[in-house]
Amino acid sequence: MGYSLKKDFSFPKEQRLLKTKEYRASFDKGFKFLTPAFVFFAQQSVRPRLGLVVSRKVGNAVCRNKIKRLLRESYRNLTAKPDYDLVVVARSRSKSSSLSEVSKTLCWSLAKIQTLMNKAQERA
Repeated sequence: MGYSLKKDFSFPKEQRLLKTKEYRASFDKGFKFLTPAFVFFAQQSVRPRLGLVVSRKVGNAVCRNKIKRLLRESYRNLTAKPDYDLVVVARSRSKSSSLSEVSKTLCWSLAKIQTLMNKAQERA
């Protein structure tokens, strides 16, 4: 009877952006990075948090929730979390994305954003 495969697959509030003010700060003061399927906004913060924006332009509720699940799972599976707040805005091309595509895009984009942030710190 010792089936103990249960792991913690939750996404706690401490790891999420919750307030409009937090999203607005990332949009206004953060770095912006575009991919065909997503737009990423990153802003320095004390602890890494994720915010997701998937509008009705992307698709119906089932499609929007699928995209959010894929993004959360990709972010949760990262071996090293970024040291900034990340807001991901889904574009209509994200509809047909699979988990592997979303994971690759997220990892590649985080590396590019980290490079942009390092360059900005060097200039300052």
